[in-house]
Amino acid sequence: MSTTFTLFNSLMKNTESLCKNGKCKDLSKAEKEDFVKKIKEIDKSTHELIYAIISAYAPTATDASIPYLGSFVESGVVQFNFNLFPPRLKHILYQFLNMHLKSVQSSTITDREHL
Repeated sequence: MSTTFTLFNSLMKNTESLCKNGKCKDLSKAEKEDFVKKIKEIDKSTHELIYAIISAYAPTATDASIPYLGSFVESGVVQFNFNLFPPRLKHILYQFLNMHLKSVQSSTITDREHL
């Protein structure tokens, strides 16, 4: 899964310690519920980044296939069953989403301070 996608490489490195002997513990039920709740708060470009992360992680993804049994629910919108992802990918996505929302929140606070 070597790639030139710097964000993905960073997330892979940050989640290495969560895995022992190639096995990763799954997210807790609370973490999964938190992810599902938070993903509804993000914009289209962030959804596209999440899709890029999923595609980069998928070992056999091609430009013509949607990894992990994802499906189009409408034109340009792909839907996944989060529970079908490998545990490490769930950790990567959870970490990314929390990092992103924290960054957005910090930017919003900074913007308000400059008004």
